[in-house]
Amino acid sequence: MKNYIYNYLLLLLLMFGFLPMLAQSHNLSGVMSECRFVKKAANFNAEGATPCPACIELGKKDKEAKKSEDIRRLTENKAKQLAAAEALAVSEANRIKKEEAEAKAVQEIALKKDTEIKEKIVVAQNKGGTTELINVLVEGDRGDQKIVRFKVPSGVSFMEVILQEGGIGSKNSADLFVRRTINPTVSFKQYSHYTWEADCASTNLNRAQELCTFTNPEPGEWVVLVGCIDNCNYFSSNLVVKITQ
Repeated sequence: MKNYIYNYLLLLLLMFGFLPMLAQSHNLSGVMSECRFVKKAANFNAEGATPCPACIELGKKDKEAKKSEDIRRLTENKAKQLAAAEALAVSEANRIKKEEAEAKAVQEIALKKDTEIKEKIVVAQNKGGTTELINVLVEGDRGDQKIVRFKVPSGVSFMEVILQEGGIGSKNSADLFVRRTINPTVSFKQYSHYTWEADCASTNLNRAQELCTFTNPEPGEWVVLVGCIDNCNYFSSNLVVKITQ
């Protein structure tokens, strides 16, 4: 009997002496793990509870780790935003550069064309004859109104504006309207009738040649409107402007 009691007491001593040692390891994922500083697990914040130094240290490490992670994410987001802003700036710079190059190309083409016209005028003046100021193909569908602009130099005694078929596949079914400085205007009305405001209009039927002539035309910009207003499906015509010094 004494041995039984002795063994029982020894077992209790071992249990209550060994469990706190397990708790001190702070392997809190274990089933029997419990901080030895906590009087009652469900009442840790109760008055008289002793703070656990190891738990406090773990809490500090968790806060530091969270702070470091927040700083890392903030730095990463700022880097992404900076990269996106730089990419946008490069894209915008490329767009502006492309637009400037296109505008420069258009200016060069216009300058070249203007130079060619001036050279033709000089040749015509030297010969005392007629020069072809422009010769362009104008195409469109029914209802289209195509605008062509050109400049007349000073000292011109006679000008012809001609709309004609240019060859195989062309169809001169459009009408011709010419006006000084501003665009001609054309308004369609019922029963194949329409009105216009222009210095000259040529509205021959079918595919006949259209012609406008001017004596001593004023120098400066002139505007041609080529329109397939009615009774046609499409047009393909050569617009020719000739001047005589």
